[in-house]
Amino acid sequence: MEDERGKKASFTPKADSKLEYHYCEAFGNSLNKNQTVIAVFNEKEVNNSTINQIRRSGKNIIGITGLDNESIQKRLQQSEISTTVLSDIQQGDESFIKAADVAKHNVTPDIQKQLNIAIDWRTKSTISVLLNSEIRVFR
Repeated sequence: MEDERGKKASFTPKADSKLEYHYCEAFGNSLNKNQTVIAVFNEKEVNNSTINQIRRSGKNIIGITGLDNESIQKRLQQSEISTTVLSDIQQGDESFIKAADVAKHNVTPDIQKQLNIAIDWRTKSTISVLLNSEIRVFR
């Protein structure tokens, strides 16, 4: 991730990492109602069991995975998660950090929240984001 000043940050889902005022930890730990859970899933972790454990961690959830929309749908067939595909994200949109801050202070219902994420097109990857029970696929 990179902010508007070019400051880069990265983290691994395999270890605890400090992120600003809070930190990364294994899923299933309860958070304050005002905090947001950011979960990075590998291919094997995208399943109903993992999603249910993440849901117990907090109300606001952002999940990131490299799987495409079709693969996510197959893995979550029994889950009550809707999917929206967003493929028109342009470089130069709000930075991830700025968009996350906007989403944090947004008072609209979860299903209506919109998260604008700037994606570094040099990665040539697909990023799927699970935001409060709604999957969004960025290409």
